[in-house]
Amino acid sequence: MSNTTNERAHAFIYRNVRPLDLACGQYHFENGNPTAVLTALAACQNEDGGLVTRWNRICKMSSLRHFPPARYLRE
Repeated sequence: MSNTTNERAHAFIYRNVRPLDLACGQYHFENGNPTAVLTALAACQNEDGGLVTRWNRICKMSSLRHFPPARYLRE
């Protein structure tokens, strides 16, 4: 890949990736700080110690409470 393609891919990833994925990628590929991974992971933790998924967040959105699949995902 050319430098321009690499730069565009890098910019796309930094602009669109979730914070936890970004921290993990930086740790593995850019000599990133492991504390950043733990901080991003802590932000994804539920009150019971489990991890929040994207579906958890979607199901809690008030605009989707009447969306039938969201009801089943909450149960």
